[in-house]
Amino acid sequence: MNILKFIGRGLIWLPAVFVAIAIFSFSAQDGDESQSLSDKAADCILTSCDKIGFVDYINSDNQEEMIENISTPIRKMAHMTEFGVLTMCIFIAFMYDGLYFKLSRICSLLMCVLWASLDEIHQLYVPGRAGRFLDVCIDTGGALVFIWIVSFIHHHLEVKKEKAIYSELN
Repeated sequence: MNILKFIGRGLIWLPAVFVAIAIFSFSAQDGDESQSLSDKAADCILTSCDKIGFVDYINSDNQEEMIENISTPIRKMAHMTEFGVLTMCIFIAFMYDGLYFKLSRICSLLMCVLWASLDEIHQLYVPGRAGRFLDVCIDTGGALVFIWIVSFIHHHLEVKKEKAIYSELN
């Protein structure tokens, strides 16, 4: 194996490593710090929605209640997004390494479930945080959404390729 290909195989895993480290660093935030970050995101989203006329947030007397109502869904969507991105990075690395499409999907999913489980165990030791099986399921959901999107695209590309071959034969 030539040295450039060897280096390329190592480098292709860097995005997955960086995303995994980012996930662990977010999980290392104590409960108050994590909640504060979620509340800031909720405030930003509500302010943007107010500007386009979707909600009346700026002039509302119950801003804290509105933030509280959307903070948890924002956190869960962030979890799904993080693990969808992690799955994408792992999937690309496996495909680059030459794994078959189906095996790349399965291995990517399994690695994300493992990372989600380790992440929740890690949170058991962070003040104000808790490790929950439900969060592992939510994280896995993000990975599954990515796997579904990739499978959908792959299926349609295969159908398109088959139609092109069939039309050449006729």
